[in-house]
Formats: sequence, structure tokens, C-alpha cells
Amino acid sequence: MIHSSRKLSSLRAAKFVELARRAGIAVYREARTVISRQGALVMGRVYLHSVILILRLARASSLAIKVLLIGLVLASCNKSNHSEELLNEMSSLKLKIEDLESHVSELRREISAKDHNRIWLSPDSKGFQRLDSHLGSFYVSLLSIKEYADGYKVALRVGNPTLAEFADPTFIIEWGSRDIAEFLKSKNTKSETIKKTLRPGSWNTVEIIIGPASKDQIGTISLKMEISSVSLVGR
Repeated sequence: MIHSSRKLSSLRAAKFVELARRAGIAVYREARTVISRQGALVMGRVYLHSVILILRLARASSLAIKVLLIGLVLASCNKSNHSEELLNEMSSLKLKIEDLESHVSELRREISAKDHNRIWLSPDSKGFQRLDSHLGSFYVSLLSIKEYADGYKVALRVGNPTLAEFADPTFIIEWGSRDIAEFLKSKNTKSETIKKTLRPGSWNTVEIIIGPASKDQIGTISLKMEISSVSLVGR
């Protein structure tokens, strides 16, 4: 009787994860429609957070299945067919959750493509992205991320396409797990003013130290920029 009850609980939890995954995909598709047709960034962010919430619920249910599975395995001296079935089901659910995570990442990229007040980077980022401040637009690319003390040194190339000089820019940098749900839950934030001038019509190298941080904590990096000083170059 206890065995049957545990099996029923496991199946219910598995069904919830599947429903959460389907709901997440539906929300994701709706968000894409809103963004592509209307360019509604606010609504896009609402949908993104909805998907993240669903993903967290799915993860919690997945953990519940693991706990139930461990209980079943410990209750039996050998691996039963039922335990093996649950193991297979867990592997399948894990793949489905990872699939939902990839959809969340894609949605985040689409929102970022329309919102230039922030850019998203990872250790393997290529190319440059547009980053807006209230005084102008810049182009930013990642040069390198290298270990430094108890953290990392992030080297950036900041392109100033204007004819103005911008002194002492401030960067607001956030870093955390590559997993978006984990990033939002435990991200680290730092604001740093760089004592240099962004020369007009050229690329400028900027270095920011972040830490403490481990390799697993730099999977996702977000960057914003503030400008407080500008001067025009006389000709």
C-alpha cells in the first residue's frame, strides 16, 4: 500500500513537471509574439519572469521526485523494475527542464536585443553589442575574462562612435550562474567608475575586477553604463 502511494505521488509530481514545461513553452511563444509584433519590452519582461517562476516550480517538483525515488531505493534491497522506470522518467524530465531553460535563454536574448540599456555576456561571447547611456550609445565587446586574486578581471573594448569625449564612465556589472533562474536568485553586483576618458571615434580598453567569484559564478554577466562627464573635441 505504501509502495503504491509513493508511486502515485511520484507520478503526480512528474505530471506537474510536464504541465509546467508545457505552460512555460506556451508563455515563451506568446512572449515572442508580443515582442516581435508590438515591441512591448515591459510585457516581454513580465512573460520572462513568468517563465522563470514556472521553471523554479518545475525544478522543485523534480527535486521532490528525486527524494521519493531515493526513498523507494532505500526501502528495497535490490533495484526493482519500478525504481528503474523512475530513473528513466527522471532522465526524461531533466531533459525537458533543460529544454525549457534554453527557451528562457533565447527569450532573454530577444528582449536584450530590443533593450540596449543593458547587455548580456558570457565567457564565450563573441562580437560587439550596443550599450546605451543617457548621453549616447556605445559598442561593447568582451576581450577576455582571466582569474585575478579571488575573482576575475573582465577586459572590455568600448567603442565610442561619437566626436565627444566621455570621462570617468561608471559601469554597473552583475555576475552569476549561467542558469538564468539561479542568476536572478544569487547574482552579485558591483558599480565601478573607471578613471579614464573614452576617446572619440575609437575603441577603448576597460578593465573591471569582479569577486569573490568562482568559475561557476561567471557564467552570466550583465553590464550597464552611466556617463556623468562629456566634452566636445574642438577641430
